[in-house]
Amino acid sequence: MKNMIKRLMLLAMCLTVPAGIAACRAQEEGGPEQPPFPGGGEGGRTYVIRVACNSETSRAENVIRAADRLTEQLAAEGSGDVVKAEYIIVPDDQYEQQIAVWNKAGDLPELLVTPGNRMAKFADAGLLIPADDVTGGEVYRSKVPAYILEMGMVGDTMYGVTQDIEARPVWVFKPALERLGWSAEQIAAFPEAVAAGAFTQDDLQALAKQSVEQGITEWGIIHRPTNGAEFRMMHMIQGAEPLVDGKVVIDRSAMIDFLTYLRENVEMGLCPAQLTTYSWDIIEGDLQPNGKTLCWYGGVWNKYDMMNAANVTPEYIDENFILILPPVKNRGERPFTFSAPQFYNLTQQAKSDERLYQYICRTLEIVLDPDIQMNTTVATSHLAITQETADYPEYREDKFLSNATYLLEYTRALPGDVVLSHFYGNDFFAAIQAAEMTADPVDKIADTFIQNVSDQIGADNYILQD
Repeated sequence: MKNMIKRLMLLAMCLTVPAGIAACRAQEEGGPEQPPFPGGGEGGRTYVIRVACNSETSRAENVIRAADRLTEQLAAEGSGDVVKAEYIIVPDDQYEQQIAVWNKAGDLPELLVTPGNRMAKFADAGLLIPADDVTGGEVYRSKVPAYILEMGMVGDTMYGVTQDIEARPVWVFKPALERLGWSAEQIAAFPEAVAAGAFTQDDLQALAKQSVEQGITEWGIIHRPTNGAEFRMMHMIQGAEPLVDGKVVIDRSAMIDFLTYLRENVEMGLCPAQLTTYSWDIIEGDLQPNGKTLCWYGGVWNKYDMMNAANVTPEYIDENFILILPPVKNRGERPFTFSAPQFYNLTQQAKSDERLYQYICRTLEIVLDPDIQMNTTVATSHLAITQETADYPEYREDKFLSNATYLLEYTRALPGDVVLSHFYGNDFFAAIQAAEMTADPVDKIADTFIQNVSDQIGADNYILQD
């Protein structure tokens, strides 16, 4: 996920500018900073769409490809206008600060690439405009399922254009199951049993304990080393419903159960106590691909990350891993996985020129073209958001993605909400670390978290449940 080779390639591609922000243009020859400017085809103008993104540039690259295709369409329509796109790389830890700088200068990029929690903050600050002209159009309504489109909602307003989607399964190292005596038929039936709610997280712990105690794997159940949506999913599996009627629900019992599950995994020798201090390179380059853990709570994109970090092949991943839904807490419950997609957000600057705005909307429609989508599905191991993409030959030939697509039948998404982003912020991760790295009672850790987070979000913004 934080791949050094990729970073070096980006540095080689990009022009370094002040404040550590790198700008990459769609063409070698650009124009003045502000679109539009003269210089298109005969009788036309050139319009530039600027896209702010982090170092994972594939989604912004799709806008560049779509803009080039739009220029071809305009020429066929008899227009001399030229549409270009460029992306500006902003490190994640500088993203919100840089957006504030651009906003103060009145020079926001026309498009932002953001996760839902960041989108909610920018929408709340008045930096974004609704995306209904894109998502409410015929192209998106006919191609993208409603539940995926609705992930771009912040409150009652559509601010996000869903770019791609993922799912967060539990990855299982198949050779470990074989060494535990599982037959090929049992392994093949495992995902279905989990989907039926017949296999619980207690069962997963018991299975992982066998693998560790028999020396088959070093660890049993691991997770990401940084805060992120997998933890929110694990918390919700304990029964938490984070948002009800616009208010954050602080469920003490669910929080204790979540922290207890993490504590037990450490005490049972299934998870390193210091896992949240590990680097991504250790996890994606060694523990996961080399079968040093029976399983982990992860995401479908882990395939892409392991291929980069450990230099393994798609065939190796297909042969050695299976994906299951995260097991339920109580037998018979319906399992779910979690999607936290990235979105295209239109800023106020997108409407600085009416023709530019029209071209931005058309560009975002073209982004759905299946051959363009391959840059974020097959290339980076994300799932298709349209049937057209799922049916595209290159996607269908990818065994991993084809096998993982069923996960979308069980997916849930966290609503875009500013207050909820505070709930799952630094104090939430501090509680996770305390559960795994200290001997403090988990109920005390939960109470400390509840006290801190309730002070932050304010009495009018939450409901407390014991």
